[in-house]
Amino acid sequence: MSMSTNKETHIHWFGNDLRMVDQPFARITNGIQQLIGLYVIDPKRIAFNQWGFRNMSLQRLQVLREHLIDLERDLADQGIPLMVRWGDPRDIVPRETQKRNASLSFMKEYATHERNAQSQVLDQLDPAYVFQYDGNFLLQPDDCSWDDSFPASFSRFRKKAEKILKHQTYILEEPLKRRNKIIEPLLKESQRELHEHSAIPFPGGTNAGIDRLNAYLFQSKRASTYKKTRNGLLGKDYSTKFSFWLAVGALSPLMIMKELKKYEEKEGSNKSTYWIFFELLWRDFFRHAGKYYKDDFFAKNGLQKSSWGYHESKIAFDEWVNGNTLNDFVNANMVELKETGFMSNRGRQNAASFLVHDQQEDWRKGAAWFEHCLLDYDVYSNHGNWQYVTGVSFNPRGGSQFNVEAQADRYDSDRRFRQTWLKN
Repeated sequence: MSMSTNKETHIHWFGNDLRMVDQPFARITNGIQQLIGLYVIDPKRIAFNQWGFRNMSLQRLQVLREHLIDLERDLADQGIPLMVRWGDPRDIVPRETQKRNASLSFMKEYATHERNAQSQVLDQLDPAYVFQYDGNFLLQPDDCSWDDSFPASFSRFRKKAEKILKHQTYILEEPLKRRNKIIEPLLKESQRELHEHSAIPFPGGTNAGIDRLNAYLFQSKRASTYKKTRNGLLGKDYSTKFSFWLAVGALSPLMIMKELKKYEEKEGSNKSTYWIFFELLWRDFFRHAGKYYKDDFFAKNGLQKSSWGYHESKIAFDEWVNGNTLNDFVNANMVELKETGFMSNRGRQNAASFLVHDQQEDWRKGAAWFEHCLLDYDVYSNHGNWQYVTGVSFNPRGGSQFNVEAQADRYDSDRRFRQTWLKN
């Protein structure tokens, strides 16, 4: 969407795009005299949900602060201030924009609450001075058209995406222009307390994300063995951990792919480097699905729109949350999640399968708990994967029920993971 650029001031409303690099709004704002960043912390993000716990844990809020501190520092170095406000974005964004007679840009979101908030902001502003765009995709929406037939499974999406991306050159957006002199950041430095066994002992922010990219790819060359180690359970290096930065847009998928292609040119491509791309495609699949289906993406019965039954047991759910079930592998994963805000991909699949298939609980409740805890929480990947495991969407097999005991024997045969996280 184009935007008139005859305003002297422009505000970019940051959401899950907390970076200065690879920003689409740069192309239309670099000619504008003053650029201001705005981030609004919506109280609904930490409010209590229908199941009685908060949407966001204190750990997630602390990590968000780390991401914002890093973003503010990067912007300040370019003479761009960042305003951080607490309140309803439907009130704050129009007010700040109109007060400065500014134009506005933001990255579109497709989840119900965020999409509605963006729509209500638009209703209060002149659309000629608003630039809204699709962001954080690997396969750009402009490069594909789903019409009335979005792929029912990942494999169908993957075939189309790989055909389009086969000869893709991953070019980042133009950098933001420096404005005036360097300004002083206002947010005080802050870093969360790390658990000694945390699998993501990284600070938030783009700079730490770039450091991790370099360490995982070019320094350790672990990208060449990723497929062999990705089902690990302990430590920071069995998988990329890029999701920690992707979740808030501190890294973009294009930033990762650009570096991955450089790595392949230098060290060679193999199944492991392809699998990193493969996992980014899964993430892209769920983001495209969220964009396409909007509210239906979050429906209890999924996209099947058929009745899905479950039992409502507060005792069973609390046992799962606190790692007090009869299965020690599930318990260890749930304790790790609660104490560190992270769980491995293997753990997430088993924990989700146990809740919905063994305990027959509501998948939305499990998804909400993951939202509360996960420091790499992404609304589309989280809800999409829960629906996939449950079998209400995207899964041609009608669900994924794991034999958790067999999984524990295979992936934690020496019981080291369970011994790390369980006291008894």
